Amino acid sequence: MNKKDGILTIAFLSIVHAAVDFTCIFSLFHSYQSVAEAFLIYNFCAFALQMPFGILLDLFNSKSDHPEVVSSYFTIAGILFTALGAYVSPIVSGIGNALFHTGGGVISMKQDEKFGFKGRGLGVFVAPGAFGVLFGTLFAGSVFYQQILIAVTCILFIMALYLKMNNGIMSFENAEKKRISTDSSKILLASLAAVILRSVCGMAVSFEWKQGVFYAVVSVACIACGKAAGGFLSAAIGKKKAVWISLCAAAACFALGKNPVCGLAALFFFNMTMPLTLSEAVHAVPDLPGFAFGILTFGLFIGYLPVAYGIYAKVPEWHGTFMSIATLMILLYAAHLSGKRS
Repeated sequence: MNKKDGILTIAFLSIVHAAVDFTCIFSLFHSYQSVAEAFLIYNFCAFALQMPFGILLDLFNSKSDHPEVVSSYFTIAGILFTALGAYVSPIVSGIGNALFHTGGGVISMKQDEKFGFKGRGLGVFVAPGAFGVLFGTLFAGSVFYQQILIAVTCILFIMALYLKMNNGIMSFENAEKKRISTDSSKILLASLAAVILRSVCGMAVSFEWKQGVFYAVVSVACIACGKAAGGFLSAAIGKKKAVWISLCAAAACFALGKNPVCGLAALFFFNMTMPLTLSEAVHAVPDLPGFAFGILTFGLFIGYLPVAYGIYAKVPEWHGTFMSIATLMILLYAAHLSGKRS
């Protein structure tokens, strides 16, 4: 397998990521828009279950001579469950989402590591999901709902078939077994704390100007581009400098967030930390990539809870400044620990 295959694999998984998230949210909003419990259950299945699925995947991979095949089966199962869940239940689609992210996330991590992308592949993989969520929400009320759903689920089946036929191009090696040190555990916990803060901030901070489809699309574009750009910036100047630049800029822009341009810039810079935290966690436990990916998505679910229950929701833009500074301190601490381990 050459570098071009690695790029194509990550690009394909990124497109599937958008399709999976679109299908889940499209069917969820169409059938359960006013049922808060359905969203809670879906988010639990889609995010919290990634941690046990990740542990299970790591276990299977450690016993397999071809870990890429095991990871691709998780990914394929996730696509198929997503397609089925759109017609059956948000529980099934949530499980599908979790399986896909676990398998696809591990494959993307390994391709990123194998070809020295230095986090760029991770950023590209995670970014398109935001577009899937946005357009799934926008089109859920379409009069052509059934036709769109049938078309998208057919596309998902084709994507699953393609992965089954081409899982050999995703080859990667099992990482050498290493004991999880105290510093590794601290790095994981710091990364988890950063993800929880990002999740809370992303859902709780409210911009007065963010009304209508135009700003919804532009906001998601800034979030997605920020996630992708974070990986490229980190690869160019290093994680520590990327953390400083992105979060200091985010803090300043959140403080001026009443202005739409500054608010959009805040979303861009704040989300640049997504691939950085993921990369930090994976390097802390290189032989447990599924667990590293899963524990961080579990953090997304934890961050969702206070907003879902109205404990901390619709707060002014300047709250994002303090969250950016807190995230900066946490990630600098993680970078310090990572430097000690090197």
